[in-house]
Amino acid sequence: MVNLKGMFKQFGDIVHFWRTSKIELAIWIVAFLGSVFLGLDYGLLTAVGFALVTIVYRTQSPQYRILGQIHDTDIYCDVEEYEEVKECPGIKIFQANSSLYFANSDLYVRALKKKTGVNACVILATRKKAQKRHVKELKQLHKREKKAVLKLTSDDVENGMKQEMPKDELSVNGKVSATEATTQNSSPDELEHFMKPGINIHSIILDFSPVNFVDSVGVKTLKSIIKEYEDIGISVYITGCNGSVMDNLVRLQFFDKPTQRDLLFPSIHDAVLTSQLKVHSASQMPLGADSFMSELQERN
Repeated sequence: MVNLKGMFKQFGDIVHFWRTSKIELAIWIVAFLGSVFLGLDYGLLTAVGFALVTIVYRTQSPQYRILGQIHDTDIYCDVEEYEEVKECPGIKIFQANSSLYFANSDLYVRALKKKTGVNACVILATRKKAQKRHVKELKQLHKREKKAVLKLTSDDVENGMKQEMPKDELSVNGKVSATEATTQNSSPDELEHFMKPGINIHSIILDFSPVNFVDSVGVKTLKSIIKEYEDIGISVYITGCNGSVMDNLVRLQFFDKPTQRDLLFPSIHDAVLTSQLKVHSASQMPLGADSFMSELQERN
């Protein structure tokens, strides 16, 4: 009890910890009870073990935010905390206040999909199903067209008539409509806009300013995120990496492709400006030959 004299004097800290940090209060209570019932040595050892558990808990439960811009500034804050902050059109800025490593990489990916509202895996799966369904419909339509042509040919031979009929006037019973013929001749690129979900996001920015380190699992997670979103036409940028994180990325071969370095920016604002410039440049590209000819015909 003599050894606990100093701890008894610290009972006033309970009110302070209750107001400031519940986790530190829990550590204090565990240290106190352990020292009383187990002795000073085992009590402090128990408190140290419990403190380590709380550290793991806090790293497993980080805060995830979507950042927005304060108008006419290069300052970006949480859109849920400040009314003046607005998201940049077509850009999602995602921030996690923890490092990216094996224990929380799955949580990071799930939070990214939830906060941005874009699940690349679901979108890719939806596109593949739509393409398979479209190919199946085209095959069935082609079979019906063949049967219709063969039936007409046999009828003409029986009646002694040799009469040619245009393919684009055939219906399902013996002809195929012009609309169906157009659908059959359509390429997957032309039909892509029918299968593409309504996504108004062209860029996702990952703010790494709170990140202290990245391990091999974290690097694999980053590569997977970049690839999945690129497959659906969304660019991914990484900002705010400190020297330690950059060393981790280099050592773990994150930059195995030269283009990967183009995804890193020193600040969020640099990435936003680059993304906006890229989209603006793409919208100002000259028309293709087909589009130019169609526009010329409309003018004439």
